Amino acid sequence: MKFTELFRHDIHRDIETVIRAEDMRNVSTEVTEYVITKDIQKKIENLFSHYNTNKSKNGVWISGFFGSGKSHLLKILSFVFENRECDGYKVGELFAEKIEDNELLRADILKAAEQKAESILFNIDNQSDTEAKNSESPIISIFYKVFYDHLDLCGRTRHVAEFEYSLYEKDEYGDFKKYFAEASGSKWEDRRREYYDPDVEDAIAFALGKIRNRTAEDFEGYIDRYEDNLNLSIEHFAERIKKYLDKKGKNARLNFFIDEVGQYISNNIKMMLNLQTLAESLGNATNNRVWVMVTAQEDLEATVGDQHKINSDDFSKILARFHIKIPLTNANVNEVVGIRLLKKSEPGNQFLSNFWEKEQTTIQTLLSFSSAGIQFKWYRPDAHFTGLYPFTYYQTDLFEQCIITLRDHNAFQGRSQSIGERSMLGVFQQALKLMDHKYPEVSNQLAPFDLLFDGLRDSFRGLILSQILLAERQIDNPFTIRVLKVLLMVKYFKQFKADLQNISVLLVDNSTVNFDELRSSVKQSLDLLEQQVYISRNGDFYEFLTDKEKDIQQEIKNTRVEEGIVRDILGKMIFEDVIRDNRLTVRKQNRNFPFTRRIDDVTLNRDEDITINVITPLSKDFEKEDYFSMQTMANSELMMVRLNMDPHEMDDLQLFLKTRKYINQARGQGVDAETTNILNFLEKQNAERQTQLIQKLTRALGHSTYYCGGISLDLKPSGDGRAKVMEASENLIEKAYQYLHQIREIPATEESLKKIMKQDKLGMFEGENNPLSEPETSVLNFLKLKSSQNDPASLFGLKLKFTSIPYGWPEMGLWCCLAMIYKRGLIDIRENNDYIESEAFTSGMLNTRKHDLIRIYPQEKIPEEEVTKIKDFYRELFATSCDKRSPKEIAQDVHEQLSALVAEVREMLARKEHYSFLKKLEDYLRILSDIQKSDRQKLFELNAATIDEVLNFREDHWDPICSFMKGSQRSIYDKASELMKSDTTNLHYIGEDKLDQLTERLKNDTPYLGNTMREVKELYNGIRDELKERIQEEKEKVLVVLHSELEKLRNNQYFNQLDSNDRKQMEKSLSGFQTKIEQERFIATLKGLVDEIKEKSILLINEASRILHSQRVKDGEAAEPVVEYMPISAMNVSLSIKELENEEDVEQYVDALKKELLRLVRHNKIIRL
Repeated sequence: MKFTELFRHDIHRDIETVIRAEDMRNVSTEVTEYVITKDIQKKIENLFSHYNTNKSKNGVWISGFFGSGKSHLLKILSFVFENRECDGYKVGELFAEKIEDNELLRADILKAAEQKAESILFNIDNQSDTEAKNSESPIISIFYKVFYDHLDLCGRTRHVAEFEYSLYEKDEYGDFKKYFAEASGSKWEDRRREYYDPDVEDAIAFALGKIRNRTAEDFEGYIDRYEDNLNLSIEHFAERIKKYLDKKGKNARLNFFIDEVGQYISNNIKMMLNLQTLAESLGNATNNRVWVMVTAQEDLEATVGDQHKINSDDFSKILARFHIKIPLTNANVNEVVGIRLLKKSEPGNQFLSNFWEKEQTTIQTLLSFSSAGIQFKWYRPDAHFTGLYPFTYYQTDLFEQCIITLRDHNAFQGRSQSIGERSMLGVFQQALKLMDHKYPEVSNQLAPFDLLFDGLRDSFRGLILSQILLAERQIDNPFTIRVLKVLLMVKYFKQFKADLQNISVLLVDNSTVNFDELRSSVKQSLDLLEQQVYISRNGDFYEFLTDKEKDIQQEIKNTRVEEGIVRDILGKMIFEDVIRDNRLTVRKQNRNFPFTRRIDDVTLNRDEDITINVITPLSKDFEKEDYFSMQTMANSELMMVRLNMDPHEMDDLQLFLKTRKYINQARGQGVDAETTNILNFLEKQNAERQTQLIQKLTRALGHSTYYCGGISLDLKPSGDGRAKVMEASENLIEKAYQYLHQIREIPATEESLKKIMKQDKLGMFEGENNPLSEPETSVLNFLKLKSSQNDPASLFGLKLKFTSIPYGWPEMGLWCCLAMIYKRGLIDIRENNDYIESEAFTSGMLNTRKHDLIRIYPQEKIPEEEVTKIKDFYRELFATSCDKRSPKEIAQDVHEQLSALVAEVREMLARKEHYSFLKKLEDYLRILSDIQKSDRQKLFELNAATIDEVLNFREDHWDPICSFMKGSQRSIYDKASELMKSDTTNLHYIGEDKLDQLTERLKNDTPYLGNTMREVKELYNGIRDELKERIQEEKEKVLVVLHSELEKLRNNQYFNQLDSNDRKQMEKSLSGFQTKIEQERFIATLKGLVDEIKEKSILLINEASRILHSQRVKDGEAAEPVVEYMPISAMNVSLSIKELENEEDVEQYVDALKKELLRLVRHNKIIRL
């Protein structure tokens, strides 16, 4: 059967695949072949219903993606509402006949067609001439133009059209054109754009004069008046349209059909609002007798590109005005393509039904995509295969998405990326023609997806297509070019994953193809294209590269990454992203073990007991089997992994690192917007590559070889690398921790530990038939070893020993084991050398900060005689019996009592600065402390000499000291010491013999023995009494002087002349010395008070003299010199000799003294003797 015979319609017939609003050449064909799909039929119901009832809304918004039939529907509707006649038929009636199973809609269409209406259909971009573009209101300018063009006026030249319209309104236009032709010899339509020509101007004036019955001179330059007075506004236009319709009749209607308006206004907010206002004004002015119907792309923002952003608030106002929405979908397009192009003939249907019944299983196998990415619905059972043939179930949906995403990335030519492009109908027709040319006879053919590329080829921008053209010149393999074409088609549709399987499915071209061979051919082509940088690979997925992308990919390939960085990142991915754990988990023990991470022998973290070393293909030893065996044989704490990573995966890792490095460097240098977009995409792609690498590393680890103890482990391959590592690590842990099994029967919880420590004695330890368990024996032996080295083990040291190799015990299990040993009475526990009991020990084990402070002392069996010895020692030292029976309890009691005694001695010794004899306790404290700090074993080994020394000191010194310090002797000692320290100035007046005797006795190092303190008391009392007598005698002497000076003051002539207040104050000032005398306790101070009193007396008399002198001067009396008293001791006799040795010296001194005394008297000085 011939290929063309499959179809009802000629697949080679001319089909206008791109509908242009203003192209009226094929109206008959367009109307006849127009398909009213079920989708369109449903969506136009609302349109015709509203149109006929003339409701408040007058806007229609038809939207859809490229090739969805927006322009075609708009054009057909313009014919329908105008009910244009075409080849003898009314379009409205033809359109109504196409409606199936909807009588109401058919009636509405016929009703709409019967109304008197005119249609103005135009593509707004085509009508946007220079004048409109330069206008402040391009939308209204275009509407004026198309309206005037509709009336056969000169819409292109606005003021000329205004002139014409003024004639049209007055029914003068026809006469004007007749007289113009008469005057000029030319038609008006041929010369009107030359209105500035003098001959044209004269002809215009002549014609106007004729129709107005005036002279031509009255109309010279007449048309220029319209140019000077143009009124361009929405209100003016709406009013003009209203008058036009009113002239036509009250039911006349005018509809504007505007193609591609969405793209035209989308980047201009003002035009958006003008369109909305215009539609609203036309509706209001004409009572909705004017409708505005427009088309727009489904996604305007994608249409205009990233450089423009639609204001969604303003755009929503437009959509609110265009109340009736007709969105066209791919279902509509698919139905149109199916009816106009793919509808089968009866023989064709029969042939394809048989073909499907025979080959459907094979076809399903061939056309099965991988699980990655979008999944397309399989054929429906209702002859779906027959209806689509030769195209397959996925191709229309995939093609639509490819077109949308290619358009979104500016892959097509043209400003709006749809004008001049082939529609889906055209693309699919071109594919059918190619198949007919290649396979004129039907056999097993299917349309491969790359055929659709050829239908779009001429629409691609040169920069996009250049890589295809280059490949066609440089690569001789046509199949490889086909691979490249499909990769270009799916480049931007990210839901489709272009892996080897899916690319192969796209290239299936018949049902007998060997799919494995096809895959192999595709793989070879992909490798070649990747090698020559036509495409890039991200893991299993491939992508077409544009010119700039190709340059960037080449630069990425040339980027150098150090091997050390590759190794580090590979290590991080393996250990942080795949294994994802710092510890290895052993299920048998429910135990976690930290481990050292290594990659190719390089350590990535701190050293731990056990190590996992992953050897990658980067290592020089990767291929050496014996290397792995020898390394793990020599080190039982090491497990090695020979990473099963294929070269492609290593290439992917290199590409991941090169891409990351390149992106960082490029951004640091500053790049243009296009490069930025590419870098952003590469960054996102690289993140996906990283995810894929981790997934592949997971599988690689699951299929790697593991070595431990010198052999490769017999493990099954796994898809879960982490689980495989954990499984293999159990072998490592068993070899590294040889004694881990010992702890299995010991509980390892905090609750268990507390339970053990709370019991007095565990039942399992009672009797002779309860030997130590294996872990208890290991711990006790270690404790004994440390004790024998005079280095008792701390909790920290014990933990370090038994949680590390070769034990690896859990810490809590170790503490439970230690608690059992403790409850057996085989160890003593000390913190800072002080014994502690169960509660403090439990707390210490659970507090890591105390592990260094707590030490463990193993204990041996104590002989009975040594027990008796210590109990006797206890009784004599502490003057009480020890009622404890077991050595541990006795030792514990001894240590408690010694602790109290040591504290008491230490407290006593702290007072040695005041009681020097207490220094004798230092040796006693040292001996007691040594005994108190000794462990149980050493306590019972205490020798007799030490015991005697302690007991003798207690009897000879400690007890007497305690009695001394607690009795009256200490009070005497304190008083005597205080006397010798505080009364040193008075003691100079006491005999030295007594003082020496007292000092000697206070310095005695055993004042608490013998008669020393009785003698101290007697000496102290004697000195104290003598001091009291001397002080009293001195006070009496000073009081005599004070009374004498008071008497002199009272008898002084100047004093007596003062008023009573002044006298009282002076007398009080001097008599105040009596209190000082009575309170003073130092003899030397009392002696000094004599001179102080005399000086004070003279000062007071001189003050009285000055007061009287001042009063006399104030009263105006003759002022006599002020008299001043002074003691004779204050005289300064000037004499060269310093000693009186003979009579001559005496005479000299007496003369000098007399001379000084006379001088002073002459100067009003009174000398006190």
